[in-house]
Amino acid sequence: MNEEEKRLALAFLSDPQLLDRIASGIEALGYVGEDTNKKIGYLVSISRKLDAALSMVILSTSGSGKSGLAEALEAITPEEDLLAISRLSPQALYYMPKDALRRKFVSIEERAGSMEADYSIRSLQSKKKLTLAVPIKDPSTGRIETKVFEIFGPAAFLETTTESVINVETRPAASRSTSTKAPGRPGAFRTRRGGRRPSRDSARGRLVTISSPSTRTPSAS
Repeated sequence: MNEEEKRLALAFLSDPQLLDRIASGIEALGYVGEDTNKKIGYLVSISRKLDAALSMVILSTSGSGKSGLAEALEAITPEEDLLAISRLSPQALYYMPKDALRRKFVSIEERAGSMEADYSIRSLQSKKKLTLAVPIKDPSTGRIETKVFEIFGPAAFLETTTESVINVETRPAASRSTSTKAPGRPGAFRTRRGGRRPSRDSARGRLVTISSPSTRTPSAS
Protein backbone atom coordinates (compact mmCIF):
# COMPACT_ATOMS: atom_id res chain seq x y z
CA MET A 1 0.00 0.00 0.00
CA ASN A 2 1.48 3.34 -1.05
CA GLU A 3 1.00 6.59 0.85
CA GLU A 4 -1.93 7.76 -1.28
CA GLU A 5 -3.76 4.47 -0.86
CA LYS A 6 -3.09 4.60 2.88
CA ARG A 7 -4.45 8.16 3.07
CA LEU A 8 -7.65 7.19 1.23
CA ALA A 9 -8.12 4.09 3.40
CA LEU A 10 -7.75 6.07 6.62
CA ALA A 11 -10.15 8.71 5.35
CA PHE A 12 -12.71 6.02 4.57
CA LEU A 13 -12.33 4.38 8.00
CA SER A 14 -12.70 7.70 9.83
CA ASP A 15 -15.88 8.66 7.96
CA PRO A 16 -18.75 9.13 10.49
CA GLN A 17 -21.06 7.59 7.86
CA LEU A 18 -18.89 4.49 7.44
CA LEU A 19 -21.66 1.98 8.12
CA ASP A 20 -24.01 3.78 5.73
CA ARG A 21 -21.34 3.58 3.04
CA ILE A 22 -20.85 -0.12 3.71
CA ALA A 23 -24.61 -0.71 3.44
CA SER A 24 -24.60 1.19 0.14
CA GLY A 25 -21.72 -0.95 -1.06
CA ILE A 26 -23.66 -4.13 -0.29
CA GLU A 27 -26.63 -2.68 -2.17
CA ALA A 28 -24.34 -2.08 -5.15
CA LEU A 29 -23.63 -5.82 -5.11
CA GLY A 30 -27.34 -6.43 -5.67
CA TYR A 31 -28.82 -6.82 -2.18
CA VAL A 32 -31.36 -4.00 -1.88
CA GLY A 33 -32.97 -2.78 1.34
CA GLU A 34 -32.60 -3.98 4.93
CA ASP A 35 -29.87 -1.46 5.75
CA THR A 36 -30.09 -2.21 9.47
CA ASN A 37 -29.52 -5.91 8.95
CA LYS A 38 -26.70 -5.31 6.50
CA LYS A 39 -24.93 -3.13 9.06
CA ILE A 40 -25.45 -5.66 11.86
CA GLY A 41 -24.24 -8.47 9.62
CA TYR A 42 -21.14 -6.51 8.68
CA LEU A 43 -20.33 -5.81 12.34
CA VAL A 44 -20.70 -9.51 13.14
CA SER A 45 -18.45 -10.49 10.24
CA ILE A 46 -15.73 -7.96 11.08
CA SER A 47 -15.81 -9.01 14.74
CA ARG A 48 -13.56 -11.88 13.63
CA LYS A 49 -10.75 -9.39 14.22
CA LEU A 50 -11.72 -9.03 17.90
CA ASP A 51 -10.80 -11.32 20.77
CA ALA A 52 -14.51 -11.78 21.57
CA ALA A 53 -15.96 -12.51 18.13
CA LEU A 54 -19.73 -12.44 17.57
CA SER A 55 -21.95 -14.80 15.65
CA MET A 56 -25.28 -14.53 13.91
CA VAL A 57 -28.18 -16.74 12.89
CA ILE A 58 -30.52 -15.50 10.17
CA LEU A 59 -33.95 -16.96 10.90
CA SER A 60 -36.70 -16.70 8.31
CA THR A 61 -39.26 -18.58 6.28
CA SER A 62 -38.24 -20.07 2.96
CA GLY A 63 -37.91 -17.54 0.15
CA SER A 64 -37.66 -14.46 2.37
CA GLY A 65 -34.08 -13.60 1.46
CA LYS A 66 -31.97 -15.05 4.27
CA SER A 67 -29.48 -16.64 1.87
CA GLY A 68 -29.22 -13.36 -0.05
CA LEU A 69 -28.02 -11.50 3.05
CA ALA A 70 -25.58 -14.30 3.89
CA GLU A 71 -24.17 -14.30 0.37
CA ALA A 72 -23.79 -10.51 0.42
CA LEU A 73 -21.79 -10.70 3.67
CA GLU A 74 -19.63 -13.43 2.17
CA ALA A 75 -19.03 -11.29 -0.93
CA ILE A 76 -17.56 -8.38 1.05
CA THR A 77 -15.28 -10.62 3.14
CA PRO A 78 -11.74 -11.13 1.82
CA GLU A 79 -11.27 -14.65 0.51
CA GLU A 80 -8.47 -15.36 2.97
CA ASP A 81 -10.78 -14.49 5.89
CA LEU A 82 -13.81 -16.48 4.73
CA LEU A 83 -14.67 -20.12 5.30
CA ALA A 84 -17.95 -21.06 3.59
CA ILE A 85 -19.28 -24.47 4.62
CA SER A 86 -22.34 -26.51 3.62
CA ARG A 87 -22.16 -29.08 6.43
CA LEU A 88 -20.07 -29.75 9.56
CA SER A 89 -19.73 -33.23 11.02
CA PRO A 90 -19.39 -33.53 14.82
CA GLN A 91 -15.58 -33.81 14.81
CA ALA A 92 -14.79 -31.74 11.70
CA LEU A 93 -13.45 -28.65 13.46
CA TYR A 94 -11.11 -30.64 15.71
CA TYR A 95 -9.05 -31.97 12.81
CA MET A 96 -8.54 -28.71 10.95
CA PRO A 97 -5.09 -27.08 10.83
CA LYS A 98 -4.51 -25.28 14.13
CA ASP A 99 -4.88 -21.77 12.65
CA ALA A 100 -7.53 -22.56 10.04
CA LEU A 101 -10.26 -20.82 12.06
CA ARG A 102 -8.24 -18.01 13.62
CA ARG A 103 -9.80 -14.61 12.76
CA LYS A 104 -12.10 -16.25 10.22
CA PHE A 105 -15.68 -15.47 9.24
CA VAL A 106 -17.31 -18.90 9.08
CA SER A 107 -20.50 -18.94 7.01
CA ILE A 108 -22.59 -22.11 7.25
CA GLU A 109 -25.17 -22.52 4.51
CA GLU A 110 -27.95 -23.91 6.72
CA ARG A 111 -28.05 -24.44 10.48
CA ALA A 112 -29.27 -27.99 9.82
CA GLY A 113 -25.80 -28.65 8.44
CA SER A 114 -24.06 -27.63 11.67
CA MET A 115 -26.34 -28.95 14.42
CA GLU A 116 -24.11 -32.00 14.93
CA ALA A 117 -21.18 -29.65 15.54
CA ASP A 118 -23.04 -27.42 18.04
CA TYR A 119 -20.78 -28.39 20.93
CA SER A 120 -17.53 -27.68 19.11
CA ILE A 121 -18.80 -24.35 17.78
CA ARG A 122 -19.97 -23.31 21.25
CA SER A 123 -16.64 -24.32 22.79
CA LEU A 124 -14.67 -22.39 20.19
CA GLN A 125 -16.75 -19.28 20.77
CA SER A 126 -16.50 -19.38 24.55
CA LYS A 127 -12.94 -20.66 25.02
CA LYS A 128 -11.49 -19.28 21.77
CA LYS A 129 -9.88 -22.65 21.10
CA LEU A 130 -10.72 -26.34 20.79
CA THR A 131 -8.72 -29.08 22.50
CA LEU A 132 -9.14 -32.73 21.54
CA ALA A 133 -7.25 -35.65 23.07
CA VAL A 134 -7.42 -38.92 21.11
CA PRO A 135 -5.60 -42.27 21.45
CA ILE A 136 -3.41 -43.01 18.42
CA LYS A 137 -1.36 -46.14 17.73
CA ASP A 138 2.30 -45.50 16.96
CA PRO A 139 2.99 -47.53 13.77
CA SER A 140 6.65 -48.02 14.66
CA THR A 141 6.22 -49.24 18.25
CA GLY A 142 2.66 -50.48 18.29
CA ARG A 143 2.03 -48.50 21.45
CA ILE A 144 -1.12 -46.46 21.87
CA GLU A 145 -0.43 -42.88 22.93
CA THR A 146 -2.70 -39.92 23.47
CA LYS A 147 -2.28 -37.08 21.02
CA VAL A 148 -3.65 -33.61 21.74
CA PHE A 149 -4.99 -31.43 18.92
CA GLU A 150 -5.55 -27.71 19.47
CA ILE A 151 -7.50 -25.48 17.10
CA PHE A 152 -7.37 -21.75 17.74
CA GLY A 153 -9.95 -18.98 17.32
CA PRO A 154 -11.48 -16.53 17.65
CA ALA A 155 -13.92 -16.88 14.77
CA ALA A 156 -17.20 -15.23 13.84
CA PHE A 157 -20.02 -17.54 12.74
CA LEU A 158 -23.02 -17.02 10.45
CA GLU A 159 -25.85 -19.50 9.96
CA THR A 160 -29.24 -19.41 8.27
CA THR A 161 -32.31 -21.41 9.24
CA THR A 162 -36.06 -21.71 8.83
CA GLU A 163 -36.51 -22.99 12.39
CA SER A 164 -39.03 -20.91 14.30
CA VAL A 165 -37.14 -21.21 17.59
CA ILE A 166 -33.42 -21.39 18.37
CA ASN A 167 -32.49 -22.93 21.71
CA VAL A 168 -30.08 -20.45 23.33
CA GLU A 169 -29.08 -23.10 25.87
CA THR A 170 -27.82 -25.26 23.03
CA ARG A 171 -25.99 -22.40 21.32
CA PRO A 172 -25.43 -19.75 24.02
CA ALA A 173 -22.65 -18.02 22.14
CA ALA A 174 -24.52 -17.70 18.88
CA SER A 175 -26.14 -14.51 17.75
CA ARG A 176 -29.55 -14.89 16.23
CA SER A 177 -31.22 -13.06 13.42
CA THR A 178 -34.81 -13.70 12.46
CA SER A 179 -36.82 -12.72 9.42
CA THR A 180 -40.36 -13.34 8.30
CA LYS A 181 -42.02 -12.95 4.93
CA ALA A 182 -44.59 -10.46 6.16
CA PRO A 183 -43.86 -7.20 4.30
CA GLY A 184 -43.99 -4.05 6.35
CA ARG A 185 -43.74 -5.82 9.68
CA PRO A 186 -41.26 -3.95 11.88
CA GLY A 187 -38.10 -5.73 12.95
CA ALA A 188 -36.24 -5.34 16.19
CA PHE A 189 -32.58 -5.39 17.10
CA ARG A 190 -31.75 -6.96 20.42
CA THR A 191 -28.39 -7.31 22.02
CA ARG A 192 -27.63 -9.62 24.91
CA ARG A 193 -25.00 -7.22 26.16
CA GLY A 194 -26.96 -4.70 28.14
CA GLY A 195 -30.62 -5.36 27.40
CA ARG A 196 -32.74 -4.63 24.35
CA ARG A 197 -32.55 -1.88 21.82
CA PRO A 198 -35.34 -1.64 19.23
CA SER A 199 -34.58 -0.66 15.67
CA ARG A 200 -36.84 -0.39 12.63
CA ASP A 201 -36.26 -2.16 9.35
CA SER A 202 -39.52 -2.93 7.59
CA ALA A 203 -38.19 -4.38 4.34
CA ARG A 204 -38.81 -8.01 5.32
CA GLY A 205 -39.68 -7.74 9.00
CA ARG A 206 -36.43 -9.32 10.11
CA LEU A 207 -35.52 -9.68 13.76
CA VAL A 208 -31.77 -9.65 14.30
CA THR A 209 -30.04 -10.38 17.56
CA ILE A 210 -26.34 -10.57 18.26
CA SER A 211 -24.52 -11.66 21.35
CA SER A 212 -21.07 -11.87 22.85
CA PRO A 213 -19.88 -15.33 23.96
CA SER A 214 -19.40 -14.06 27.51
CA THR A 215 -23.10 -13.49 28.24
CA ARG A 216 -26.23 -15.60 28.18
CA THR A 217 -29.72 -14.11 28.24
CA PRO A 218 -32.79 -16.00 27.01
CA SER A 219 -34.48 -14.44 24.00
CA ALA A 220 -38.18 -14.55 23.22
CA SER A 221 -39.22 -16.79 20.38
